[in-house]
Amino acid sequence: MGSLFEKMVFLHDLVKEEQVSDEHQVDWQVSETAMQITKHLFGIELMITYAQLEGNSVVVGDEASNWFMSISLYEGTKRKACQMYMVRNDRTVCELDLNRYH
Repeated sequence: MGSLFEKMVFLHDLVKEEQVSDEHQVDWQVSETAMQITKHLFGIELMITYAQLEGNSVVVGDEASNWFMSISLYEGTKRKACQMYMVRNDRTVCELDLNRYH
């Protein structure tokens, strides 16, 4: 897979399409993609146990370590934007805005 932007868009779309079942089983592609993103940004590999669509955002995370990543996408006529928040223990650790212009 390509750039960090493309990975975030892919993860957002996967979670949006896949919606976690009642058993809270996270799809392996969701888990793998989220781990690639967190390893790239923070050098950590999270065990993704949570993945849900929450409003316009998707939230994935490791419930045991209390790390969560929220990704929102916005698309306009000339650009596509991706906003990511990394949260631990209800505190924002990192905020990242990526833009791609067409």
